[in-house]
Amino acid sequence: MVKRSALASLILLISLLTLPALADKATDLQHLVDRAKDGTELILPPGEYIFKPTLFIDPVSGNSSKADSRPVAATVGLMLKGKSISIIGSDRKKVIIRTNAGYGVYVEDCPSVLLKNLTITGGLRDQDGAATCAGVVVRRSRVEIAGCIIRDNAGDHSVTIAGVGGVMGREGALLHIHHNVFRDNTWDAIALYRGNPGAVIHDNVIDGGRGAGIGLTWDSRAFCYRNVITGYWKGIGSFGASNVSIHNNLVRDLRVWGIQCSGQSRMDARNNTVIRMGNIGLAIWSDEAAGYFSHNVVVDSGHARGWPYAPGVSFMSGPSDGEESLNCNPFFNGADADFAFEFTDTEDGWGFGETRDLSGVNGNLVADPLFVDENWSWDAPVEDPLPPICCVPLDASPLLDFGPLGYLDPDGSPRDLGIYGGYYGRWGWPVDGEPFVDMEE
Repeated sequence: MVKRSALASLILLISLLTLPALADKATDLQHLVDRAKDGTELILPPGEYIFKPTLFIDPVSGNSSKADSRPVAATVGLMLKGKSISIIGSDRKKVIIRTNAGYGVYVEDCPSVLLKNLTITGGLRDQDGAATCAGVVVRRSRVEIAGCIIRDNAGDHSVTIAGVGGVMGREGALLHIHHNVFRDNTWDAIALYRGNPGAVIHDNVIDGGRGAGIGLTWDSRAFCYRNVITGYWKGIGSFGASNVSIHNNLVRDLRVWGIQCSGQSRMDARNNTVIRMGNIGLAIWSDEAAGYFSHNVVVDSGHARGWPYAPGVSFMSGPSDGEESLNCNPFFNGADADFAFEFTDTEDGWGFGETRDLSGVNGNLVADPLFVDENWSWDAPVEDPLPPICCVPLDASPLLDFGPLGYLDPDGSPRDLGIYGGYYGRWGWPVDGEPFVDMEE
């Protein structure tokens, strides 16, 4: 990241501190961004930066079935265009960018952008369903988003089912998204669309929302590790021809599925822990998709029926030979089955053609993981808060030192199964807390 001198940053900070009323802060911030030289660092003092939406014509839709799709009418809050710039809040909870727009912070053609220690909120849904509305939307730019709170981007989505997401990567976006909290947004927390966007996504909490926690579509590429996803419809999904690696993520208490690949996508999913899915834990939805699932732990799938017409299983594969995709995964307490094959679609809903017991095949097993403090059940009243995390194994757990020869943890012992095993299992923050304590990695 190219930065100006400390004196230049101090001058910009002083200029922001002297801004008048709240209604003027956003206007003056946009003015400072527009006139800033390449490499400028803006340090924002506490306060609300309340934007008035500006009409914007997106030249193509990000999630259309055709690459040359029609233009889309949208709105923008803060626009960053054609330069490298850093925007850093002095206090992430007190520096609030209230966008009042569909494309809240819109970044286009920027060599290097840093958004750090900010709260980005107040997004409003653009009424064209093809608009990729989010707190941050990035096109043809390299952007790092770190230590931010991206929350309550809701707006009116009565015309289109799509809401306002957290971060959307568009054509040519290169994203590093880490140590953020995404909370109570109304569409995918993080999504990559068409145009070969790429992202490294790690150490984020994604809590509460509609859609998928992380949706990786079209020709995107991503590496996702040490994220917590809870309270969403769906967990982490690869679609289209995307190519993704999914390691050491905790996916818990979702309405539908945990981790799945579909279309012609390629997914390598290792050492994830998937607990209490409404329907399906792990899934390969199509014959063309290639999913490899290794050292994952899947517990209590299908006991809530988030989709009443879908089965409740630990693992679901459309191809009948899907067992080749599984290696050293312990499954436990799938409502309908732990291993289901040959996806079916009938008038009565989605289902499977057959089940097979793969315990003992390729190191897979059916066993109680013996987590600490497992005192919650699906029979708890719906108004109760989310259940405890329950992913720390007891000393007698079959998850410990399970991996076969060649699969090792960093200390040289056989690999533990689930989120605390493997190279990326060294969490520097509590999975039931916030990731800001581990901002240095």
